[in-house]
Amino acid sequence: MALSDILKSIKSDAEAKADEIKGEYAKKYEALVSEWDIKTGNRRKELLEKKRRELISKTQSALFNFKLKGSAKILDKKVKVLNDVFNKAENLLSEMSEEKQVGLLAEALKKLPKTEGILFGAGNNKNILEKALGKSGRNDKISNEILGVSGGFVYRTDRIEVDMTYKALVVSASEKMKEEIAENIFKNN
Repeated sequence: MALSDILKSIKSDAEAKADEIKGEYAKKYEALVSEWDIKTGNRRKELLEKKRRELISKTQSALFNFKLKGSAKILDKKVKVLNDVFNKAENLLSEMSEEKQVGLLAEALKKLPKTEGILFGAGNNKNILEKALGKSGRNDKISNEILGVSGGFVYRTDRIEVDMTYKALVVSASEKMKEEIAENIFKNN
């Protein structure tokens, strides 16, 4: 066998071996590419799922805040209505007929301690307070000092002070009705 034949044989064996190695590497390359496609596909799915959860969370948070702001506005309006009602109640007390105010104040005077004191009234109801005092049978003094209130009186002795102004009566009534009011007007918020 001649040298050229040996070289051809070696060359052909080397080319065959190179083709075999190329084939193996091509298979390994395809397997590796396929594996990375799966990994990147899974990672892409994970990232998309994470973004989806983040968007859902942000949307729910925004919706919650929107509802919260809406509820706060509704609650503010309900509180305003409630305050308007109590202000109206105070106005209605001061707008009652003189006869009814005398009766109301006389009953309030009868509930005071027996100790004589000084009565302070609103500027526009001193005569009403005088009539109520007479009707109650008490001997308290009426001060010339005028309170800046819509009606009612304040009773003072050296030991106590009782606020029976119309505003105080309304506040007292509202405190007693707080639970009922909360159940009725605020139950939907």
